Amino acid sequence: MCVTAHFVGGDWKLQKKVIAFVPITSHTGVDIVEKLAEVLEEWKVKNLFCMTMDNATSNDVVSECMITKLKEWGCDLIDGRFLQCRCVAHIINMVVLDGLKVVGGAVDRVRNCVKWVRSSPTRLLRFKNGMEFLHVESTKLVSLDVPTRWNSSYTMLESAESFETVFTTLYSSPHDHSLRDYLDSRGGLPTNQDWQMIRKLRDYLKVFNDLTLLVSGTKYVTMHIFFKKLVTVYDIIEKLKNDPLEEIQKMTEKVEEKVQKYWFESCVVNEKNMKVNHLIYIACVLDPRSKLDLVSEVLAMMYGNVKGGEMVDCSRKEMRQLFEVYKGKYGSKAPSYASEPTTGESTVVGDRIKQLEERIRKRKREALLQDTGGSSAELDIYLRCQTDGINEESDDAKFDILSWWSRPSGTYPILVEMAKDILVVPISSVASEATFSCGSRILSPFRSSLSDIMLEALICAEDWIKYQDVGAGDNDDREEDEEIMDLESVNTTFQSRMESARSHVGNVANADASQNIPDGNEQEGEENVSGEEYEKDGYEDVGHHLLLQLKEKGYVDVGSSSVIK
Repeated sequence: MCVTAHFVGGDWKLQKKVIAFVPITSHTGVDIVEKLAEVLEEWKVKNLFCMTMDNATSNDVVSECMITKLKEWGCDLIDGRFLQCRCVAHIINMVVLDGLKVVGGAVDRVRNCVKWVRSSPTRLLRFKNGMEFLHVESTKLVSLDVPTRWNSSYTMLESAESFETVFTTLYSSPHDHSLRDYLDSRGGLPTNQDWQMIRKLRDYLKVFNDLTLLVSGTKYVTMHIFFKKLVTVYDIIEKLKNDPLEEIQKMTEKVEEKVQKYWFESCVVNEKNMKVNHLIYIACVLDPRSKLDLVSEVLAMMYGNVKGGEMVDCSRKEMRQLFEVYKGKYGSKAPSYASEPTTGESTVVGDRIKQLEERIRKRKREALLQDTGGSSAELDIYLRCQTDGINEESDDAKFDILSWWSRPSGTYPILVEMAKDILVVPISSVASEATFSCGSRILSPFRSSLSDIMLEALICAEDWIKYQDVGAGDNDDREEDEEIMDLESVNTTFQSRMESARSHVGNVANADASQNIPDGNEQEGEENVSGEEYEKDGYEDVGHHLLLQLKEKGYVDVGSSSVIK
């Protein structure tokens, strides 16, 4: 089990750290919670706001048991109403695969065409010659998909649909019947209706492919973006529901059923979809460019004025309840609208105008503060006041929402604390699942004797060493030691956990010497090494590798006996 912590650092940069990579005895919800509770207690993490997990049935039990555990710790948040967040990437995978099953015949026929092209260099050359003869220009050739990975199917369909004339010409060629013979034994050449369907599937899959790439990011905030993208999903479903092709209509019904289950609310008044975490609405409200206006408009469009209005009222009520909880914790911080100190008189006319405009806005906020009843109306002030310092037309890629919330801490002290916890919630579990890919490379067939604690040490150390601030982006001018997390500041709790791994590292010089003994010097009987000695050699090799890696980053000396100080 991989546990990844997401939080906002003191510099208001999004941070992600693997804090545990531990074995579990079973995949039942109770056992997972027990192990998760051990990890959280070890790291002294009690303020757990939300857990992003996949859609396994056992994770519903995990959520229920974790709510009970948090109540025992005295730190549950509104009865755990926002605790479970379902991984969007997993839901997208289920939605798309269910839809593709309905229209699989057309996809299979196109796949057979691509298989024929990719089956030999001679056939690929014939295909290229056909492209040249028909003057088909393309920067990329056809690519074969993996049927169990729908995003690769999208790539295949996107590349293949522009070569329809090439496949048709090669199929009807009187000089070479290889493509015709190949396709006739496997369902035939794609028909005109198949290609029409493929082009519609391409547009449909593109929506979900773009959404998957967006929500899979770990270096930027995703929670406030997802609700906006649901509009695109809603639009493509509404468009395909009225498609003249019967297969497309059936596919859309299947897709809508699955999307309705996880993302859309019931259209029945006073009925809620408990699988929808309303943090997606609250996070959108915390976007200062749109606040509650966008949520109101979108919900009214999707569900009508009556149901949409009901959902807006519900979201406003839940946000106010959450605000009251944070007010009880951070209520001593009162809003401040005092003028910021200046370093001197401005000589630029534009700067003076901006100062005067800011002074007017502050007066309006002070008047609103008095009218709405003091610091308890901070949320109302945020929702009603015009937002300063942003371009409302800026797109999500250019707007740094965490940077904006890092500034008005004096104006919205309680909302700032809410934004820290809500916006940081990842909408997908890609970050943790990527760690398993890393783990499979570390625990390879050539290094299969690692203990659990050593494997965890290697994975966590690699994650911490490679850590880079989210806000830095691809800035090549940033110094390397600013990109890498300082291991000296790592929580002392994990240092004690790694202490048991030190005994396995051994003497690095001896490890190197043992690896370079010539075969001729091996004595009789040495090949039957005991399991304990073999395990020790394995740890020396891994420990030496880790020490060298840390040395390259400037953290330890090669002669040091400790992996993490």
